[in-house]
Amino acid sequence: MKTGKRMISLMLSLLLVLAMTVVGGMTLPIFAIDGGAEGQASVKVTNSEMRVTVGYKESRSFEFEASGVPDGAAVYVFFNGEKLRADLQVTVSEPTEDYTVEARILDGNDETIASSGVIEVTVKNGFLDRAAAFFKTAFGTAADAVADVFGAIFMKIVVFLNGGRFMK
Repeated sequence: MKTGKRMISLMLSLLLVLAMTVVGGMTLPIFAIDGGAEGQASVKVTNSEMRVTVGYKESRSFEFEASGVPDGAAVYVFFNGEKLRADLQVTVSEPTEDYTVEARILDGNDETIASSGVIEVTVKNGFLDRAAAFFKTAFGTAADAVADVFGAIFMKIVVFLNGGRFMK
């Protein structure tokens, strides 16, 4: 049953993506979601808890699901209380301080019809968190290369100490 709901949700999301248009760098839906068939508009978070803790500069995506959206209304994503765009998802890239994310169904007069509730995101930004983010950014792929070099050096030492043989 759960797989069926996911499949339906995935198909609806795909249809929504196919029915989007980009106008001046802003993605806008071509039609209202669901057309208000159920009579009660609602929007909810699908991939997150309402309180989240992330690492310093750790990007995070949030997805929302809406139903019963009346004609002329649309789902908007809000970041720190400010309206971003008409969409069902948002990715917050490299945050350095706490933030909030919310989705609301707004009518043509920007009046809120329904809200997902506010997701409160706490960013760990202590000294060690910042240092870890710095080293991850600075040496992310380089750290793998350094590990490979040290591994190769270690293997050569083992071979040398074993008289030219890898294993006895």
